[in-house]
Amino acid sequence: DESTAPLGEPVEKYQAIDQACGSARFTADTRLQQGTLFGVPVLADRIGLVTGIDASECLKTEGVDSFVSAKDVLALGAQNVAAGFAYKVFADTAAATQHV
Repeated sequence: DESTAPLGEPVEKYQAIDQACGSARFTADTRLQQGTLFGVPVLADRIGLVTGIDASECLKTEGVDSFVSAKDVLALGAQNVAAGFAYKVFADTAAATQHV
């Protein structure tokens, strides 16, 4: 149906040839820049109400650059949930943390 084209019609994926030939570049193929940082989640070991988070000892550890909390994420205008899930990503003091 011309009025709805290209919906419902086969369309070649624009990356298909590069991927099939092995010339496509992926994130894992890229060299890390000097100073690249990595995030490491710290998981809760029990369900409960978080009354405070003190990262001061962690920040003294060699190689630790910073600490990101729910407050930081919310300050950026982001939400404290993973896309498509109702689970919190970061513990906060607003409600009991069950799925961190």
